[in-house]
Amino acid sequence: MTRITTILIGLTFLTSCDCLRQVSGTVLDKTTGRPVGFAEVKILGGNNSTTTDSFGNFHLRVLNSGLQCYCKPKNKVTISSPLYLTDTFKLNISQYKLQADTNNIKKFIDPKNDFMGKWIYFDLQETIRLKIIQHITASVDCGTLATASITIGTTQTGDTIRVLELCNTKKDFKKDDLVIVIPAKKPDFQVTHTRVFVQGTPGQLKPDTYDTQVLRTAYGILPNNR
Repeated sequence: MTRITTILIGLTFLTSCDCLRQVSGTVLDKTTGRPVGFAEVKILGGNNSTTTDSFGNFHLRVLNSGLQCYCKPKNKVTISSPLYLTDTFKLNISQYKLQADTNNIKKFIDPKNDFMGKWIYFDLQETIRLKIIQHITASVDCGTLATASITIGTTQTGDTIRVLELCNTKKDFKKDDLVIVIPAKKPDFQVTHTRVFVQGTPGQLKPDTYDTQVLRTAYGILPNNR
């Protein structure tokens, strides 16, 4: 009788315990290194999910109960976004810990359309004038990430090029503005910038035309004077 009681108490403990698993990290574009915002991060086999913020950060709390804590903890996570290939990975959490944290995960995911891998970088040899077609300032100031604005424009010789300017979140230019571009070297570190997408078929996004058709890309400095 005592043995049966002991077994019953043990089973009650296993089926009633709760274990907390906390997961946090950053989702990044594998091609550019930029943060991937608004991607869904979900524990497989459960209803727990969250969405990355504009910096690609996420924090997910998962509460497993009963035998799941010991026998089959939900340690697989999937990351999905309309613009990226779905990625699944396994958390390195011991199944015997009632409380475990997995922090500062960095996950690089592949874009479905790697158009940035086709950009052709070159160095400007001299200061030029550029007639603005499209200008997008960097989304965040440089800090833990290096960011750049994107300027599409036409040179005096009729070429259409893209100019990236580091840390430009303030200077703004309008279509048809004539601006000066001072040469700058392409840095040897990873730089992120805003990607532009337009509505394609219902429920789908596709890259902006300039992102796919304008390939020649240079780094430069755009002074405020025009």
